[in-house]
Amino acid sequence: MAVLIPIQSGVIGTEPRQTANAQDIHAFLQVKTRYDKWITRRIETYGFLEGRDFTTVNVDQGPVRTIEYHVSIDMAKQLAMVERTEKGREARLYFIACEKVVLAQPTPQPPPSRTDELAYLGAHRDFLASLGMLEQRDKLMIADMARNLATSGALLPTVMPGTEPIPSMPFFIADRVRALGYQLTRKQEASLMPTLGKQVKQEYRQRYGADPHQSQRFVDGAVRLVNVYSVQDAEWIDAMVQIAVVGHPVQP
Repeated sequence: MAVLIPIQSGVIGTEPRQTANAQDIHAFLQVKTRYDKWITRRIETYGFLEGRDFTTVNVDQGPVRTIEYHVSIDMAKQLAMVERTEKGREARLYFIACEKVVLAQPTPQPPPSRTDELAYLGAHRDFLASLGMLEQRDKLMIADMARNLATSGALLPTVMPGTEPIPSMPFFIADRVRALGYQLTRKQEASLMPTLGKQVKQEYRQRYGADPHQSQRFVDGAVRLVNVYSVQDAEWIDAMVQIAVVGHPVQP
């Protein structure tokens, strides 16, 4: 869809809204009345309210201060409609199309809270128990995951002397294996993870000339220091995980 009038994200009152600059609308409609008179008359005539239909921004342009009117899409449609011109009709249809694009976009879902994740672990444990499939290794794994969730922020990352602070959104190799969909048995993990951990650590050292950061984590019921990596390294680590597990990287 061609951009006839720029649309931007803004805030009207306290609500996030899609807005358009009334000056851009005025220019597109090719209104002969001077802009400042046109917008103030339209506001008075049709009862538009600041904080509901539009917001104002003071803009300093050298010695002159001007007021920008950022209007909601609803107000923009009305401004276009009341002109009763072909340009007004075109602008109104454009704003309707913009609304449809916004409505078609999925609403971002907040990430699950720590409480939600702990509840999921409990439900998973109960489900396995109801089927008679809750083995000791499952109990230990679920307990480790629950402790790591419950103590998140309490077991703080350990930054080695002389290194930079730990990157944002760190992850552990074992978590990355699970995130890629590999369901390993306890025996497979015991065989794979030590070797994979050493390989990833060696590659990290070659790339950055330093050892990876470490963080405290529950493993087999005990607190241990485990290497932790940044999401910036996820792509090459994923490739190493895939090679270690299946012998070759999985193509996207």
